[in-house]
Amino acid sequence: MDYQKVCEIITKIPDVMPRRFKDVQFHKSERCPMDFDPCSFGDDKRTLFLRHDIDHDPFAALEMAKVEASFGIKANYYFLTNDTSIFHYENPDRREKALTAIAEVEALGHEVALHYDCIGEYLATGKPLAESIEEPLQMLRDFGLSIEGCVAHGASRVRILAGEETFPLHLCNYQTWNETNPDSKTFHANDRDLTLPGLSLDDFGLKYECYFTRKDRYMSDSGGLLWRFWEGQEQPFEQIREVPGGSFNDWIQSPSGDFEVMQMLVHPVWWVKSLGMDEFYYYGTVKDSSHEYTQRVYRTW
Repeated sequence: MDYQKVCEIITKIPDVMPRRFKDVQFHKSERCPMDFDPCSFGDDKRTLFLRHDIDHDPFAALEMAKVEASFGIKANYYFLTNDTSIFHYENPDRREKALTAIAEVEALGHEVALHYDCIGEYLATGKPLAESIEEPLQMLRDFGLSIEGCVAHGASRVRILAGEETFPLHLCNYQTWNETNPDSKTFHANDRDLTLPGLSLDDFGLKYECYFTRKDRYMSDSGGLLWRFWEGQEQPFEQIREVPGGSFNDWIQSPSGDFEVMQMLVHPVWWVKSLGMDEFYYYGTVKDSSHEYTQRVYRTW
């Protein structure tokens, strides 16, 4: 499936409006820590938060942002600067190129924000959680970027370093925040002790964590598999429903209710072929766009 087709479907549905998280006024409620009134936009449309986690290639993000802009779509881009994406930020010349690409994404009208792996970084290096949040935020903001939100990275290295066969939910990065994790506990992994939560979003000038914002339905292309679905406030790391061959068209055109809120996660790295790229970065290594990873979205729909 081409990404242009995804955008075409979105724009042809009259009661769906793609929105940016930064345009929302959040408040805490019994439903979720970052709730909002879906009727507050002054229209009668369903809300779609189109979200992109940039784990590998900021330049693929820019190409996807250009496609969306050509359809008049505003999306939300979250950039990881360590773990699988560190290649682009550890060298000054590469960092400048990556930040320039991110700035171009923002200039197209999209929101840019932080994708973070502070727990993985702590388990791997002992780096304090706060430094793993503050340093990339300062780098992005010093480049003139407006960063108001964040979303947790589901880092494979957390599972490996914790010696777990499946992803350890208690060490998911969003457990870092006081706003999203009410229970203080200390854990031991990779010869290190870690007490969670330990940080507050407010202290870093952050307004929200995507996984804890209001949502009625959630869809993801994680692993390049189309598609995976969740309902309500279920967290994707906690509930996984494989729906191979699930139809995006059917999903988005079948509302769960009036003024519903949908969140849709799309990783540009799986779509580089339809973005017209000849090669892309994966774990800091250049891959040809004919690589097996880029074929998954064509085998599933």
